[in-house]
Amino acid sequence: MKLYFILIFAAIAMAFGSGNLALSLKSSLAPTQEDISQIDLIKTRFEDEGTPITRIDLRSVYHTRYHLELIHDQTETIPDGPKHDDRIDYASKNDCFKNLKYVLTPRNYKKVTLWEEFRCQRRSSLPSNFFAEPDFIHPSGNSYAFLAYLTKRAPFITQEWIRSNFSVFKISELEKLTETIGPIGGVFGILATLTDAELASLAIGKNFTLTKNYCFTKIGGSFISTSLRYAIYLRDDFENYLRETPFTITPFSPNNSCFFRDNNFCWQYNTAYVFKKSNMGHLIFFFSSLFITALIVWIILNKLQVQKLEEERKKLALHVLSHEFRTPVANLLLQAEEIQKHFDSLPLSTQDPFLMIQSEIYRLQRLTQMSKNYLYVTHHNKLINFKPQKIDSLAEYLESIIVPNVGTSDYIFFNIENDISFIIDPYWPSIAIKNLIVNSSLHGKPPITITAKIVEKNKNLHLSIAVSDMGMCQFSDIDELTTEFVKGSESIGSGLGLNIVKKIVEEMSGELLFAKNPTTFTITLPQTKLKESGNNE
Repeated sequence: MKLYFILIFAAIAMAFGSGNLALSLKSSLAPTQEDISQIDLIKTRFEDEGTPITRIDLRSVYHTRYHLELIHDQTETIPDGPKHDDRIDYASKNDCFKNLKYVLTPRNYKKVTLWEEFRCQRRSSLPSNFFAEPDFIHPSGNSYAFLAYLTKRAPFITQEWIRSNFSVFKISELEKLTETIGPIGGVFGILATLTDAELASLAIGKNFTLTKNYCFTKIGGSFISTSLRYAIYLRDDFENYLRETPFTITPFSPNNSCFFRDNNFCWQYNTAYVFKKSNMGHLIFFFSSLFITALIVWIILNKLQVQKLEEERKKLALHVLSHEFRTPVANLLLQAEEIQKHFDSLPLSTQDPFLMIQSEIYRLQRLTQMSKNYLYVTHHNKLINFKPQKIDSLAEYLESIIVPNVGTSDYIFFNIENDISFIIDPYWPSIAIKNLIVNSSLHGKPPITITAKIVEKNKNLHLSIAVSDMGMCQFSDIDELTTEFVKGSESIGSGLGLNIVKKIVEEMSGELLFAKNPTTFTITLPQTKLKESGNNE
C-alpha cells in the first residue's frame, strides 16, 4: 500500500513539474529582438556566401503596375449576375457581345470592344500594339495573350510568338502552354512553379521569399523599396546552410506553433539548441520524469500480471478440485441407490441416518454442478508451480498410476520397454493420465489400450502416453474437444476433464494430440531439469 502512495505523490509532483517546465520553455523560447536580428543576420550571410542559380529584375520585364498584375492579379473577375448563368467563352466566336455591358468600364471599353470584334470575326487582325499596352488582363480574368492562344489562330499558337510574348501572359497561365511549346525553362519556368501567395510576395517586394524549391532574396534589401531585383537560390542550399545555425525552417500553418513567422514559413530552434538553452535543472527533471514514468508503468504492469496469474492459479485449482470431487460423489450416489433398493430390509435404527447421508450426498452433487458456473480458466503461462523430482523407475511410476484405474479384462497396458530414471513433477502427470483413462472408460468402447514409450525430441527425452479405444468420438477438433464444459451429447460428466489435461500439458511444455479411428489421445511430456524447478512459477 505504501508503494501506491509513493507512486501517487510522484505522479502529482511530475504534473506540477511538467507544467513549470512547459511554462519556462515557452517563455524562454519566445522570439526576442536579439533572435530576430540573428535571423536577419543569417539571411544576410547566406546572400553573401551562397551562390545563386540566377538573378532577375522583375521591373525590367514588368515595368508598370499594370504589368505587375500579370504576376499577382488583384482585379476582380466578372460578377455572377442574374444574366450570367454560365460564363461566356471569350476565346470563341460564340455569344458575341452578349451581356457586354456587365464587363465594360471607361478604362477597358476600347480594348474589350476590339477583342469582341476580333473573336467574333468582325475584324481580321488586332492593332500591332494590342498586347504591348495595358490593360493586359481581360475582365474575365485571363490575359489577352492567353485568350489569343486559346483561339488557335495563327500566329498565336506558334512557339515563336508565345515565347516572345511570355511577359504579357499571367504567370499562372504559363504552365498551360507547355502542351504546345514544351518545358518553359529559364526564369519564367521558375516563376511558373510558384503559388499565388509566393508570387504576391515577390510582387510587393518582400526581402526574403521561400518556395518549395527556391529561395528568393531581394538584392539591396529594404534600402531600395521600389526595387524588384532578386537573387534565386536552391532551397536545398539554404537548408544545408541552416544546419550550421541553431535554426530550422518549416512551412507556416495556423494549426501549428511558430517561433517566428517570416512571410510564408516559420523559423524554429532545432532540438539541440532547445536542450542547450534549457538549464541543467530542467534536463535533470525531464529525464527523471521519463525514468519515474517508466518505473511506474513497469510496476503497474508487473502488479497486474501477478494478480492475473494468481487468479488463473486459483481457477485452475478449482477446476481440478471440482472435477476430482465429482468422481467420488458419483460413486457415493451409485452406492446410495443400491442401498435404497433394499431400504426396507435395513434396521429401523439405520434408516434415518442413511436418509441423512443420502441427503448430504445429493447436496454435494448439487454443489458440484453449481461450481461450473464459477469456473472459467483463461489461457495463461505458468499457472502451476511444478516441483520436478527424479523418478528412479519410470516403469514403476507409470504402473502405480495406471493399474489402480484399469480393470482386469478390458484394458491392455504396454509399459515402456526399457526402464529408465526420469525427472518430472510426479503429481500433475498422474492427474492428466488418470483423466484420459477415465474419459476412455466412460465414453469409449473396449478394448482400451494404453501405450507408454520414450521418444527423443530436440535432444531431450520425452515421455509419451497414448490412450486409445474403439469408440466413436463426435468431435473432430482438439480445440473444441478441450474447451471448458464441452462434452458429448450422452456424457454425464462436467466437461472439464480434457480441458484440465490440456492445461497441465501446456504448462509442462508438452503436447496433446487427438486422432480418430481409433479414438486416441496422446500426451508427450519433456524431461525437466532440476535446476529450473525454482523458476517455473
